[in-house]
Amino acid sequence: MINKSKSICVILIAAFIFGILSVGCSADIAKPHIKNDPAAVQGGNESENVNVGSEDNEKEDENNGNAENTHASFTVDKSSLDTFESEKELLEYINDNQLFYLYETEVAEVAYEGMDTAEMPTATATNAAGNGMKTSDSRDVSTTNLVDENVDEGDYLKTDGDYIYIIRDNELIIVSAKGKETEVLSYYKLFAQGEGNVSEMYIKGDRAIVIANVTFYEKPDFVSDTSFGKPVDEITENDVIDDYYYDRYYNSYKTYSAVYVIDISDREKPKEESSCFVEGYLVATRETNGQIYLIANKDIGGYYWGYYRNEPAAADILPEVYDSKNGYRTIEATNVIRPIFENVYPNMMTIAVIDYLNTADTETLSVLGSGSDIYMTAESLYIFSGNGNSTCVAKYSIGNTLSYVASAVVPGYTATDFSYNEYNGKFRIATTTWGSSTENNVYVYDEKLVKTGELTGLAPNEKIYSVRFSGDVAYVVTFRQVDPLFVIDMSGNDPKVTGELKVPGFSTYLHPVGDGLLLGIGKETKDNVWTDYSGEKYVQTYTDGIKVSLFDVSDPFNPKEKDVENYIGGDSASTEAWYNHRAFVYSNAKNTGYFPIHTMEGEAVVCISVENGELTCKTVPASDNYSYYSGNSRICYVDDMLYFYRYNRISVYSRDTLEEIASITVK
Repeated sequence: MINKSKSICVILIAAFIFGILSVGCSADIAKPHIKNDPAAVQGGNESENVNVGSEDNEKEDENNGNAENTHASFTVDKSSLDTFESEKELLEYINDNQLFYLYETEVAEVAYEGMDTAEMPTATATNAAGNGMKTSDSRDVSTTNLVDENVDEGDYLKTDGDYIYIIRDNELIIVSAKGKETEVLSYYKLFAQGEGNVSEMYIKGDRAIVIANVTFYEKPDFVSDTSFGKPVDEITENDVIDDYYYDRYYNSYKTYSAVYVIDISDREKPKEESSCFVEGYLVATRETNGQIYLIANKDIGGYYWGYYRNEPAAADILPEVYDSKNGYRTIEATNVIRPIFENVYPNMMTIAVIDYLNTADTETLSVLGSGSDIYMTAESLYIFSGNGNSTCVAKYSIGNTLSYVASAVVPGYTATDFSYNEYNGKFRIATTTWGSSTENNVYVYDEKLVKTGELTGLAPNEKIYSVRFSGDVAYVVTFRQVDPLFVIDMSGNDPKVTGELKVPGFSTYLHPVGDGLLLGIGKETKDNVWTDYSGEKYVQTYTDGIKVSLFDVSDPFNPKEKDVENYIGGDSASTEAWYNHRAFVYSNAKNTGYFPIHTMEGEAVVCISVENGELTCKTVPASDNYSYYSGNSRICYVDDMLYFYRYNRISVYSRDTLEEIASITVK
């Protein structure tokens, strides 16, 4: 056991190295490492599993929406896996490869040379039922803005048309969506203070699936229990580990990526149904076909570099998995794949496929390596890891099985979640490379991630700010002093630029809004002319305010900025929609989009309408603006009502008139 000061030093050194080496990547290597302290759950809060039937295959019970469900068995053909043969072999490999993170990266040919990808590791993922929407086709109800329409993404606000669900400060808040009669129905405390950090949720019928990072601290006479799911008035001081144990056992903890399934059939009295933990910090989750796909990184860098002990035990390296029915188990070394990439940051990455109807059926596949971001379709899962001036891509097929397919190292780093795309069996990715100057590139790979085409050297000395793939066309925005919008033909082997438009400012998010029309949300820019001490003049460009553009891209050879709105909310206004697509919602039925902004006067809603090729923007300040955390804002709509949530307030507007008709306090 190392002492506290040494532990803190090790953590800071690792974090410093980790931060430096992740510069230039498309996303941080992991979500923030929040060390909070839930009590363990081996013996607490278990409840009977209640299975929800598919709306396609089972008739929904009118009382509670529950129906019986069956699942296929899980099998792995270990004879075809390129895994470690034993714990001893795994430990010897780690001891023999105590390497620092290097910038030159390639696919580890030793591990995969001569192997048929059809015989790579597989983990069965049964198709469970679950539909998060109870609305009919005639209703206009917002959903989370998704990268792929077939893959759901978690967020901290969701609606099913009847209710609005909010995650705030580790609480699940359920609100009725009844226009003027809207009211808060329940506050459900997810953690006692200091136990964990909830990041997002999914709503699937009568279940809320909550995603969190949790940390368990060891202490003498540890009582297995958890305050997760306890109503606020039932939480006692015994549910929180006191400062004494934080101090004495600071370096004795394990962090898990957690999935909690909450029964919300009674919206006024939610209750925990089941849970599943995967050891490691949460990278990302997605949901499709009734399965939660969760990626977690367990940092084992200290064992590579000898910080903790000279010869680590297998338990130090191998991740644990927990479910509320079977308890804890350790992933076997024979189910750990050898590194796909050479010289990557030392982690044990686990892909968990979690059936939220029965978390005991959780299936895992671990890789000695790391992940930083994911892209997912209904057929494929791509896991990315940044390495200096390159992006490592590992592809897995999903469906009834989770199978490794292929890997590639792509030059450069990506800018947004829309920088990659799968279409007609091709994987396309847009990157920026650094060198003596910056260059931008678009690469095309086949199903086995063999490069089939490329466009390189686009817009030298600039970098990519936004990308949108749409069928056989790609739209790329770069920026240095003006905003070039490139229209790229992706139909052939090599991408080709067909048109280019240069306008002031730049777009950080692009959204198709009709035939031949593209909406851009970004920043306005201004140029200042400076004179240095020698009398030489130069131009300095800086960003200034929110800009919304409507581009006409119907002619790929001649794109135009058809309409524009500048300085929305004032020159100091900002919006999360600049960098988070989930902060923007768009209604195809009304050709109208919404996103929240923060101004000097407080929070406001921006309503964007596109009609007859013209753009209209209206800004509606929220009343009773006393939110003290402006970053926690979301907008959703249900039929003719618009709901604007910020930390402690929900404003209800008429979508037709934008008149505020109700204001609800969130305590």
